[in-house]
Amino acid sequence: MQAEIKEDMPDRINLKKIHSVKETYQYSLDSSFFSESDHPLLNGGMIDAEVGVWRDDTDGSYKVNLKMNGHVVVACDRCLSDLQVPVKVDEMLKVVLGDEDDDKGDLIVVSEREPLLDLNTLFYDYAALSVPIHAAHAEGECDAEMESRLSEYLISKD
Repeated sequence: MQAEIKEDMPDRINLKKIHSVKETYQYSLDSSFFSESDHPLLNGGMIDAEVGVWRDDTDGSYKVNLKMNGHVVVACDRCLSDLQVPVKVDEMLKVVLGDEDDDKGDLIVVSEREPLLDLNTLFYDYAALSVPIHAAHAEGECDAEMESRLSEYLISKD
């Protein structure tokens, strides 16, 4: 799974090369990004993403400002047709280098031996978190043929 990279932007950032000056990267994630994933939840989409990363000299951690704006395509829970779900993310993440087995609570831990922050994982995970628990079209907007078939099996309507 690879993000479409604008202007030769990396999909993995080497944290050892990041300093206290903020570096900003911009990406366009399209349906090919989501189709390359092994996860079945997101079927497609179009998202513009911006990643700002810098080293926090006060504690040696890294700050990552992740912004995403666009939509993803999922299957409607009612009719299984494509449903566009908006994605709007503006998160500040804290990343530390260490042993990946360390449990650091809400920190992202990246191996010191291979200090590469995988942006593709962040992009997919935050896009997936934008999908509501029950993702369905508004009442009356589902696929009519599928609703007709489902109504044949409806026992009661409460």
